[in-house]
Amino acid sequence: MLKDEKGITLVEILASITLLSIILVSIITFFPQIGMNNKHNEEKIQAINLAKKVLAHWTDDAGNEVSTFIKGSGSTPGPYDYEIEPDDLDHFYLKKELEGFNVVVKLAKDTGEDRPYPVTIQIGKSGKVLTETYGYITVRGAEE
Repeated sequence: MLKDEKGITLVEILASITLLSIILVSIITFFPQIGMNNKHNEEKIQAINLAKKVLAHWTDDAGNEVSTFIKGSGSTPGPYDYEIEPDDLDHFYLKKELEGFNVVVKLAKDTGEDRPYPVTIQIGKSGKVLTETYGYITVRGAEE
């Protein structure tokens, strides 16, 4: 008697709504995660660019501040207004806050040898290191 009627039942409608809701909820949960990843990636790119800029500034040493600092065995104030942190036997650690990031420069001490000095630049935020880059500084004589 109901064989000629065509359409969908209420149970079928409820089942399809339930399935669509489950699918949409699972898709919607990805958006905050994508936003957090974008923010983290943007911060990391800013840190990488800052590290390159700081390394270029230190390796250029146009004012001869780094050379004077190394040749003076760290007795002069830190180059470029960096604060000198407690150091170990082989390196100086200099810190500064730039563009909202914590910058730490690890600089080899003078060994008296005529060679480039390794320098490590670490950029961090909230106690977490975001990027690290390496380079070499050619130290000129302090008399130059």
